Amino acid sequence: GSKGKVFELAENCGILKYMLECENYTYNKIAPTTLKKYATSSGRSTKEDMYKSFFEESNFKLKEQFQKSKRISTKISSPVSDLVDSYFLCKYSIEGF
Repeated sequence: GSKGKVFELAENCGILKYMLECENYTYNKIAPTTLKKYATSSGRSTKEDMYKSFFEESNFKLKEQFQKSKRISTKISSPVSDLVDSYFLCKYSIEGF
């Protein structure tokens, strides 16, 4: 979904990794397919599948909190998909996988 911001994102990610390494912090890289498989049992799941798993676990209608129009779309986009990914990434990290 980036529109011309992909380079800024990559630069910021590089700076973050560099600073973490300078301070001797360790971190793990989690592949998107690994996170999807953890959340939905399929590494090929869609954003909608991820949201469904999130809702089943939390019973929280995150999509409705960010929906601007009165008509609820079935399509999941930012920032909802980013928050769902962050939720499962945090949970994955806590459980020590």
